[in-house]
Amino acid sequence: MPIFNPDGYEYSRTTDRMWRKSRSGECTAKQTKCCIGVDLNRNFDVGFGGPDSSSRPCAENYRGPEPFSEPETVAVRNFIQNNPSILAYFALHTYELVTGTAPDWVKSNTNIRFSYTIEMRPLEDDKDGFVLDPSEILPAGEELSLVDSTL
Repeated sequence: MPIFNPDGYEYSRTTDRMWRKSRSGECTAKQTKCCIGVDLNRNFDVGFGGPDSSSRPCAENYRGPEPFSEPETVAVRNFIQNNPSILAYFALHTYELVTGTAPDWVKSNTNIRFSYTIEMRPLEDDKDGFVLDPSEILPAGEELSLVDSTL
């Protein structure tokens, strides 16, 4: 499964480079403020509601109203549960360690032996956060290629 937030990813490519949540929810004319999306990394039941998440729908790290409230996280859960031959689960993540993510759920709820998050550049203490300096793109790709060829 190459990506489990396709609508959020596409929105980040076309509209808001820093968008990280899903695109679930709707705005109505009656709403004075409309908050769209859930941080899917925080929508799993392991560690749900932890200190790295928010119950406020407008927050970037909004976890959703309950675990597995989003069709994307339900799809990931169901796919993994319905495919017992999966040997390993790896998630690629950039900047900021998070608990309660898909690999945490996989490790706690399945027989998959290897379940890891691979933290890519930039490092968590990098002042630019999620924005990777152009000079770092090639080295990041080379590092990821090395991981891929090793696995």
